[in-house]
Amino acid sequence: MPNKTVPLSVRISEADADFLNGLAIPGATTHSEKLRALIAEARRRRSGNRSYADVLAVLQDIEAPAERRLRDAEGRVKQHSELLAQAASWLPDTMAYLMGNLPNADDEEAADKLQTLEEGLADRVFVFVERVLRMAVTRHNPCYDSSAISRRMEPVVELCDIIRAQLETEKGRTDG
Repeated sequence: MPNKTVPLSVRISEADADFLNGLAIPGATTHSEKLRALIAEARRRRSGNRSYADVLAVLQDIEAPAERRLRDAEGRVKQHSELLAQAASWLPDTMAYLMGNLPNADDEEAADKLQTLEEGLADRVFVFVERVLRMAVTRHNPCYDSSAISRRMEPVVELCDIIRAQLETEKGRTDG
C-alpha cells in the first residue's frame, strides 16, 4: 500500500518564503514539492547507508556555491590557483570515499573493509600530495602567489631525505 500523505500547515518568515520561491530544485515548482524535496535531501544526508556516489553528490551540492564564488572571484581578478582547484576537487571526493565506505556496526567483514578503506584513503592522499609536489617543479607555481608552494618545500624535502635514509637502512638490514 502506498504511503499516506499527511497534510501539514506551517508558518514561515517572509524571508524564508522568498528563499523558497527562488529556490530551484529540479522537478519541484510548488512550495509543497520544494518542501518534500528538501525533506528528502535532509533524509539522504542523515542516512548512514550511502554509497560513495550518493555521498559525493551531496558533498558536491554543498561545495558548489563556494566553488562558483571562487571561480567568479578568479575571473574578476584574472588569476587562477591550481592549488585551490586541486583541493576543491580532492576534498569532496576524499570525504565521499571515506563516508561511503565505512562499514556498518554489525558488519561481519568490518576489519577487511576498514583495511580496504585505509588503502583507498592512502591512495587518495598520496595522489593529492603528488599533484601538489608536481606544482613545485619550478619556483613559479600555478598559484596566486607564485612561491606559495616552493617556499614550503624545504621541510618536505628534509622529511623525504630522512625517510629515504630510513628505508635504505631497513633495506640494508633485510639484504644483509
